[in-house]
Amino acid sequence: MSPVRTLPQIVETLAGHGLELVRSWPRSAEHLLLDLRVMNGSDGSSTAGQWFSSSDQARVVAEATQGSTCAGQLVFQPGGADRALRPLRAMVAEPTTELISHRPERRAVLRERSTSGVRYTKVVPRKKLPGLHRATARAAAFPLRTPAVEQVDPERGTVTTAALPGVPLHELLRSPRAEAACRATGAALAAVHRIPVPADLPEHSLADEQQVARTWQAWAAAFGAPLAFLAETANAVQDAEPADRRAVAVVHRDFHDKQVLVADDDTVGILDFDLAAVGDPALDLANLLVHLQLRQRQGMLTDSSPLEHAVLVGYQPSAELLLRLPRYMSLTWTRLAAVYAFRPGTEPT
Repeated sequence: MSPVRTLPQIVETLAGHGLELVRSWPRSAEHLLLDLRVMNGSDGSSTAGQWFSSSDQARVVAEATQGSTCAGQLVFQPGGADRALRPLRAMVAEPTTELISHRPERRAVLRERSTSGVRYTKVVPRKKLPGLHRATARAAAFPLRTPAVEQVDPERGTVTTAALPGVPLHELLRSPRAEAACRATGAALAAVHRIPVPADLPEHSLADEQQVARTWQAWAAAFGAPLAFLAETANAVQDAEPADRRAVAVVHRDFHDKQVLVADDDTVGILDFDLAAVGDPALDLANLLVHLQLRQRQGMLTDSSPLEHAVLVGYQPSAELLLRLPRYMSLTWTRLAAVYAFRPGTEPT
């Protein structure tokens, strides 16, 4: 039998094992991380996995990963099985703990419920812990509502933070609170961009963002993954223009409706500053606006325009930023077209 090489072939092979591919993350043209769901499962149970172009490599990884199984080019890793995140299996087994996400050998997120409240724990390889701790502690010090660091465990490679109050903006988009929540989110994003820039933040330029989009498009091509939103992505990755040094700010780099929590009084909390950098604030604003348009494409909204307007009212962008916004929105669509190509279970219509 010929080796499986394309994403449609991988999806077909997984279906033969009774599994549906929810999303995947390319690590190279030879390696994918997998988020899987049991087909026709009443409890919606999920598992993590990996695909390798080499079945020999898959077998080596499975043999080193306690609790995993190997099937040709696939490695299945249920219940937190992970050779790089060794404490994860024991943590997942705790009755008060729920595994929220798991990217094998990269990171996992756990939610712990107890009488004292809800906490979230990120698990990473131990060598990655200093960077995660630094990013989390920096965000906690921002003059914003961000998760407070409660515990760092160097032995397990974990950072635990308190839960933020509020409802994800994503869940409010069809509610009567939607426009007010979007205005508050726009104002909160503007506050992020007014934060004095820490000295240790890396720079993320327009050229860097264009390279991110190119990389995702190249991965999609390598795996034969059909692009979503093709019409919006034509000629989106253009040559970089000279950097506008007036446009330097703290940027989140992954700011969208699932990263925002809105409390009953419309105060806003923001999650996951792990990718924070120095860059153009138009990047974050474009990412949020495009995600609202995406929700319309996904059928969540009839018309995203009022919510986009509410974001802009809350943010109050300058005329110069508005001129840069279309380029970043085009880049965001380019990237998301390829990102969603690797999420066949959630591809918008």
